[in-house]
Amino acid sequence: YQGSTNAKISLKLTSLDNSVSINVHDKHGVLVRQIVNNKVLNFDSEFEWDGKSNSGSPLHVGYYVIHVKILNNSQRKTS
Repeated sequence: YQGSTNAKISLKLTSLDNSVSINVHDKHGVLVRQIVNNKVLNFDSEFEWDGKSNSGSPLHVGYYVIHVKILNNSQRKTS
């Protein structure tokens, strides 16, 4: 993260009924921002990270890992 640019995350999914979680971790693996948690999505979606922490404070310039987890909810359903 360079301090002046938002990180854009674009997802192009191939099926309906997916849920996504997107988290940002610092270089030590500490969670600094949860962008979205288990949000149900269909096909194309976009998210942005503004370089701020969960509390809204600007984070320092540096290396961050954006972790995207996608679950297909239709495969998890039971009858």
